[in-house]
Amino acid sequence: MSLLPLDDPAWGPWPWPAKVTALYPAQETAINEIVSHFERGIRVVALDAPTGSGKTVVAEAVRRRLQSRALYVCIDRGLQDQFASDFTFAALLKGRRNYPTLNRPEVFGVEPFLTCEDCDLDVGVCSYCDEPDICPYRAAKRRALGADLACVNTAYFLREANSAGGLSSWPLVVADEADRLEGALMLSVEVEFNRRRLTLWGLEHPRNDIAMWLQGVLPLALADAQYRASLLPSDDVQVRRDARRAKEFLARVSLLVEEYQRGGWVCCDVKGGGVAFRPVMVNTVGPSALWAHSARWLLMSATLLGTARLLRALGWAERFAVVQMPSTFPVARRPLYVWPVADNVKAKQAESLPKLVGAIEQILQRHPQERILIHTVSFRLLEELREHLVSSRLHFYESMRALPRTLAAYLSQLDGVLVAPALERGLDLPDGACRVIVVSKVPYPDLGDAQVAARMALPGGREWYLDQALRALVQMTGRGMRHAEDRCVSYLLDAQVRRLLRQHGDRLPRWWREAIVTIRGLEKVPHGTR
Repeated sequence: MSLLPLDDPAWGPWPWPAKVTALYPAQETAINEIVSHFERGIRVVALDAPTGSGKTVVAEAVRRRLQSRALYVCIDRGLQDQFASDFTFAALLKGRRNYPTLNRPEVFGVEPFLTCEDCDLDVGVCSYCDEPDICPYRAAKRRALGADLACVNTAYFLREANSAGGLSSWPLVVADEADRLEGALMLSVEVEFNRRRLTLWGLEHPRNDIAMWLQGVLPLALADAQYRASLLPSDDVQVRRDARRAKEFLARVSLLVEEYQRGGWVCCDVKGGGVAFRPVMVNTVGPSALWAHSARWLLMSATLLGTARLLRALGWAERFAVVQMPSTFPVARRPLYVWPVADNVKAKQAESLPKLVGAIEQILQRHPQERILIHTVSFRLLEELREHLVSSRLHFYESMRALPRTLAAYLSQLDGVLVAPALERGLDLPDGACRVIVVSKVPYPDLGDAQVAARMALPGGREWYLDQALRALVQMTGRGMRHAEDRCVSYLLDAQVRRLLRQHGDRLPRWWREAIVTIRGLEKVPHGTR
């Protein structure tokens, strides 16, 4: 069924993004299929679509066809802002700490500043908390709960939907980057004891009987929460923050003690000398913490890679449907050159590094006037490249906090080169912002991580491990190709890529596989990317 032109009033009063002038055939087909599945009573529909294929437009068209209200869930606040810039009528809702309190506006923006998170403590701190049309956070939340289309981030959604936050009754939830829902659920329930807390409570690192250790932690957490609550009400910003955090931490510890006894959790070392307790699986959490909060779910991702496995991991045991969109991006404009110059496994590191550095130097020479993104996967490899590569073009990722500054410096050069370990998601570099992508290493999960190792030991652990690596690989190569007229070439330099393709290539999306070209050197690769 051919859909109406976008300017037809039957679509409703809401404007479409300015950059969208029409629905192309692949979008129309996807919209019709998704609507049909929902109307047949299927509660969960997965949209498997390439990066840059217009998934958000498809989701919005589905909402309008169903004449439904919808909650759009983004994996992070950056993607929220991107969504809000496209769909200007959508109600944007973030956590309390993103809104200034009206109680003492003069200190907002000055560290430590007061936000609505500091005020909502039930201790009479802010006189505006009971004024939903005046309090910035409550006003934003009221707009969102009454909107036809609202947008939140995943962490906020999981927190509010599983409390009295009012986000658990939407007729349709659209989850973007849905392959990351499992990780988000894990983060929502994990409990971390940093070194400061361990020292404050006089605790040693748990080595042996962890269950007994946790039993001893519970009264300490209770006493800490009671002490900090006794300091309220207070005008001191930090006191109020500590009281809130102590209360929340006590709730998490109480749940952890109960859940740890049932098994399925691991104790992991974290940076700075602390420890974290993480679930190995969240399939038992999913039914109540995720699926119970909406009658219909539209899951979207470019890298679902086995929807059935993903849904099982999230605790979904009912019928579901998968809708696949082909890529409309010409293959010639997005070649994936498999150039296996280095076997980047730990045992062969010494002999592989010079080969990898040499290949990257050749690529820089081959593309002298184009911006390049180099994925290193790890900080270790980033530092090794920093030591061996010499060029005024290079900009090295330092931290997420410093990323805006690093990106600005990279984009200020027409031939800039960005070297980063963890930018496979949430980074759009269209057109001249990135013409070349280099993948230095297959992004396998770290087997030294206790949670990863425990997951690998479970039935289906190997399949999960491969899915994680392949998803990250596809996402890495998608940062620079954002529309059909764009162009970006990718070089995959790890010999492990060739093995993955040979043994598990059928797991990868067809639109990604069709762009693969295996080469032995750069002599047959065209100069530039035109």
